[in-house]
Amino acid sequence: MPSSAAVSDAPSTDHLLSALTAVAKSGLTSFVWADNNRQITAIYGHNDAGLQPGTKLEMALPVLFGLEEDLDSLTSTSPPFHIPDVSIIDADGNPSRRLNVSILRPESCSGYIVQLTAIMSTNAHEHELDHEIRRRQLMEKDLAAKTLEYERINQQLAEFTYIISHDLKMPLRAIRYLTEDTRSELDKAKRTTQNIAVPLEAATKATTAILTQTRRMSNMLLGLLEYSRVGRNQDVIEPVEPRALIREIFTSLKPSTTLNLQIKGTWPVLETVRAPLDLVLRNLIDNAVKYHDRQDGNVTVAARVDRQKPAFLLIEISDDGPGIPPEWHEAIFEPFRKIDDHHHTDSSGLGLALVKKSTMSLGGTISVLSDPTTTRGTTFSLHWPLKVSDKAN
Repeated sequence: MPSSAAVSDAPSTDHLLSALTAVAKSGLTSFVWADNNRQITAIYGHNDAGLQPGTKLEMALPVLFGLEEDLDSLTSTSPPFHIPDVSIIDADGNPSRRLNVSILRPESCSGYIVQLTAIMSTNAHEHELDHEIRRRQLMEKDLAAKTLEYERINQQLAEFTYIISHDLKMPLRAIRYLTEDTRSELDKAKRTTQNIAVPLEAATKATTAILTQTRRMSNMLLGLLEYSRVGRNQDVIEPVEPRALIREIFTSLKPSTTLNLQIKGTWPVLETVRAPLDLVLRNLIDNAVKYHDRQDGNVTVAARVDRQKPAFLLIEISDDGPGIPPEWHEAIFEPFRKIDDHHHTDSSGLGLALVKKSTMSLGGTISVLSDPTTTRGTTFSLHWPLKVSDKAN
């Protein structure tokens, strides 16, 4: 009989390999290795499922479709992800064995290990129950996703209702008052011997103001249409070099500004949708230039991968302009909210609202840091995903 010391010793690597080989050869268990993109790299053991290296796990095992987020969240410390009683179709398209599927990540967190264990005997009622549980889990997951989407749509409808009932009435109200005043002045001139030149001059000023208000309303409506489209387009995800994109923006701005424009930091290539990123960066940089109150100021765009959020690139757009009062830090991201309505009347008031909505639609965040009472300048901090998922798009 072996000694207690021998029993307590950990098995050697040779022992583990021989045990793994024996189990795999028995046909009871097979092992599949996949890389971080879930492409199969190696298979060991009985392979009646027809798995092939180079195939995506989700394609080889269709039961994994819809579970991408669960697989992405696996770590070396989390428990294995189990899917019981899976029907396997062989390479000829015929039903094969039923398997329990277990997926885990090794300690290096490099890739995935899939264990396929044959079911030797299971009661038919247990099979049916497992299938029903699985079906209901998928239905609940789908229902939760649709509920979130409906809540988002309802929130957008509430925003639009407010915008149409409040913000769009302002230029209409101004047009009505200007028109009534003009008509009143002209009627007064008809009833008196007043020189007609006086009311005509007033009418000219009023019509100029009316044209300004109509242009403002047109810009608001065009901006509102653009705002409503954010997140609806299924644009292509492609490699984008953000540094090159910012250089293009700087080039388009330099002829019209004397400010010093700088790019700093580390700029990795992003797997993202180009148009929203262009819109966000262009608006933030353009605002930093347009609202600066000096001719010799600075605008800096810096980037780095955030250690606290390693899946995101942190982009900071900073200027040494007049700043934004803290009480406006949330309001500036709302549609048609502007700190100063008397300047830049050609603006639709939707720039930062578009920035926030475009950023959030792809899983990013944006915030502002500024306090003119203590120091000049404003910094917008943008967390943009290094890799945008198809679901976010």
